[in-house]
Amino acid sequence: MKKIQALTTQVEGQPMTQDQCILIGHRDHPTIECRTFSRLDVDSRRESAASRGVCFICFQDDHRSTDCPTEVTCGKCGKGHHHLLHKDPPSTFHSVNNVEASVTGGNTQTLGNKNGPET
Repeated sequence: MKKIQALTTQVEGQPMTQDQCILIGHRDHPTIECRTFSRLDVDSRRESAASRGVCFICFQDDHRSTDCPTEVTCGKCGKGHHHLLHKDPPSTFHSVNNVEASVTGGNTQTLGNKNGPET
């Protein structure tokens, strides 16, 4: 995972506001409008938010997602995090094979359709 290094101008002990970017601490744009933050992959965005102890919904640092006063949910899955922090679950691959085959000595012989003989 790539480590994020960012300069911050946040004064220690002062809560962040929604207008302050968590990544670089600037008050001229909120995190959700930060081009640098949005260009990061989702794992790096989540790591950045977690390392700064901010809410995964509104990006403020005075509470956690479970206590967030905003009633915003992820637009992709409906769960309690900002859509910039949405992580798709790993996809699973299912293989379905309708044909039985007999493998003998490196040769494959098709025996028939598992669903029954064709008519």
